[in-house]
Amino acid sequence: MLEVEPGFYLAFFRSHFARHKVAVCAALDPCFTYFESSAGIVLDRPAIAEALIRMQLSTLMVPADEAWLANLTSAPDMVERLLQLIRPATALAAAGFSLPSAQS
Repeated sequence: MLEVEPGFYLAFFRSHFARHKVAVCAALDPCFTYFESSAGIVLDRPAIAEALIRMQLSTLMVPADEAWLANLTSAPDMVERLLQLIRPATALAAAGFSLPSAQS
């Protein structure tokens, strides 16, 4: 359908984007809360939801290849590994220890 009537799809995505963003934020609320409590940070939830929607919409224009699908499938494990790395640093920072910056 996208190939036959792209104007319809574009108009639909544009007119429903705000509603989709609210729905994605609501659906991911437990995940956001988990990440924030695990890492001791505050996420920009609307920005993350928007990025996820835009990323998904991009696959309609340019279909995902096997490498992209493999990355998508392994994403939860990568996020968990990142949280494991962040937690010790966050705990140290909360205790008053300063951490060297990556730029120094």
